[in-house]
Amino acid sequence: MKTNTVERWVTIAGALTALTLLTSLLLLTGCNTVKGVAKDIYSVTEGIQNEMSNDNHGDDVRHNDWD
Repeated sequence: MKTNTVERWVTIAGALTALTLLTSLLLLTGCNTVKGVAKDIYSVTEGIQNEMSNDNHGDDVRHNDWD
C-alpha cells in the first residue's frame, strides 16, 4: 500500500514539474515575442514620423532605450 502512495506522489511531482517548465517556457517565449513586436511597431511609427516631419535629413530621430 505504501508503494502506491509513493508512486502517486512521484507521478504528481513529475506532472507539476513538467507543467511548471512548460508554463515558464511559454511565458518567456511570449515576452520575447511581445518585445519584438513592440520594437517593430516603434520602428514603423518612427519611420512614419520622420517622413511626415519637415526635417528630411533624419536629425530629429528619437532613439529608444531597449538595447
